[in-house]
Amino acid sequence: MTKRGLGLLTGAWMAMGLLGCSTDTGGAGSSGTGGATGSGGATGSGGTITTGSGGAMTTGSGGATGSGGAVATGSGGATGSGGAVTTGSGGAGPDAGGADTGTVEPGDTPPWKPLSVTAAKMRLTHTFMASQADPAVSFNNASEVASVDPRSQKMVGKLVMPFGGLGSTAGTLGNEGPFVLPRGFHVLGVAAWENYNILRCDADFFGDARKQVFDGMTHTTKFEFASIHMVPSDGVAKRTEMALKYLDKNFPTEGWGYFLNQDGTVRWSDVIFTGLSHGASNAPRFAMLVRAWRSVAFAGPRDNDAGSPPGMDAYCPTMVSATWFTEKPLT
Repeated sequence: MTKRGLGLLTGAWMAMGLLGCSTDTGGAGSSGTGGATGSGGATGSGGTITTGSGGAMTTGSGGATGSGGAVATGSGGATGSGGAVTTGSGGAGPDAGGADTGTVEPGDTPPWKPLSVTAAKMRLTHTFMASQADPAVSFNNASEVASVDPRSQKMVGKLVMPFGGLGSTAGTLGNEGPFVLPRGFHVLGVAAWENYNILRCDADFFGDARKQVFDGMTHTTKFEFASIHMVPSDGVAKRTEMALKYLDKNFPTEGWGYFLNQDGTVRWSDVIFTGLSHGASNAPRFAMLVRAWRSVAFAGPRDNDAGSPPGMDAYCPTMVSATWFTEKPLT
């Protein structure tokens, strides 16, 4: 799938995302170099650029600055103030729905075996408990869900991982799943802990809490996390690994093992983190921690003052922005 295709996909998802969340008026951009500017569209050189009026802007390796809609970047960086931020490194992506025929970017982990999907030509969906995939689970033993549709003309070789909004504890296919499944993507929803309040006036808490949800290690003991004990098996990273192993073992014709390295760890280079509202902050946060293929955020992130003027944000009158926004992303 080309970056232009991903940009159009982002625009479609954005329309759904904004209908489902009322917490955002701006979101947060990611910064880079080599930019071009636009208003409601984009102009520039180097990369594929899609223009629109208040819609989605996507760039290849040229970068972009704009307002109104979603901002997507390849390896050139971008600064924007719109509803969603998409980041990526180019990846080992296929073109026009093919399976991993593109060039592997430096830093990406190429597949060690070809993608093989020989399952029945129908939409296949599997629901299972987190502890079924990993008996070591000790916290938030909720349901997880995976789906693939071999009727697609070509399998893309990309794994979409959606994350839900506030209060979510179980895995979900989100609104994204039904959209991307007919287009050859695999979709996996793991049970991630998102039942905690993000309306906090603490710049460090946002990133620390989301990092803890990702790796299962203790990074904060503030607020709800003062009474939450997690281990790696309770984090998104390990649950992704164990879910893929469970699926590969029980449904070997569906190609889930393609997203694992030969040593059994997750091959993040072909994973797309995505989410709505609360999950819209998780998606780019997780993409800061591992080198994923893309991160797509709908109606977020919200780990800041959300554009309120001084003294007008009820939960944080002094205004703060999450410190994790300034970290150097691996994606």
